[in-house]
Amino acid sequence: PNPVQDRLHLKMKNPASENYQIQVFNPSGQLVIKTTRAVQNQQLNVRGLQGLAPGLYLLAFSNGDQQGSVRFIKQ
Repeated sequence: PNPVQDRLHLKMKNPASENYQIQVFNPSGQLVIKTTRAVQNQQLNVRGLQGLAPGLYLLAFSNGDQQGSVRFIKQ
């Protein structure tokens, strides 16, 4: 996973819609961020990560038709 500081950019191949539900989970599995973001230019930008403690996190995204997850390291 790539380290991030305050934002994460995900390249979306053929996004099914513009809005995605975003959930970020800490290493204990607790939900720490829940928000909705719009895809712009096939990219999903997640901001507001600066308040997270350093460590490994899981970001889950879905829009009803598509879903996925990525792990990232917060510096």
